[in-house]
Amino acid sequence: MYIKKNIDVVFILPITDSGVLLFKNRKSGYWELPAGPTRINESVLETAVRYCLEQTNLNLVTTDYLGDLNIVFENHVNEMTMGTVKGYVQDVSSFIDNSHFSEIVQFDENNPPSPFCSTCQMILNEYLTS
Repeated sequence: MYIKKNIDVVFILPITDSGVLLFKNRKSGYWELPAGPTRINESVLETAVRYCLEQTNLNLVTTDYLGDLNIVFENHVNEMTMGTVKGYVQDVSSFIDNSHFSEIVQFDENNPPSPFCSTCQMILNEYLTS
C-alpha cells in the first residue's frame, strides 16, 4: 500500500487498449481527468480507484503510481502536490452520465478536446511522453 502524506490531490489517467480517457465536467464544460483528495490513512492507489468509480462509474482493473508533481500557483504563495496514478479500464460501457461528468472521449494528442483543463494537459504531457 502506497500512503504518502504530502499528496494534496490524486489525478487518475484512465487507460484503455486505445489510450487515455477524458471526461467533460458538467459544471465547467472543461475536459478533465478524474481527481480528488486522499482520505486519512488512504493510499494514493486506493484514492485513485475510489475517485474513478465515484466520478465515472468505471472500475480500475490495475493501477500504477506514476509520481508526484508540485505546482506553485501564480501568486507564488500557494502550492499543491499532485500524485498521478495510471489505471487500466477494461469496460467503458459502465460510464454513467452523472452530476460530475457528462461525456467521455478518447484523448487524441493531435486533436485535444476543447476546452481542456490546463493541469490535466500538464499531467498528460509529463506522463505520456516519459
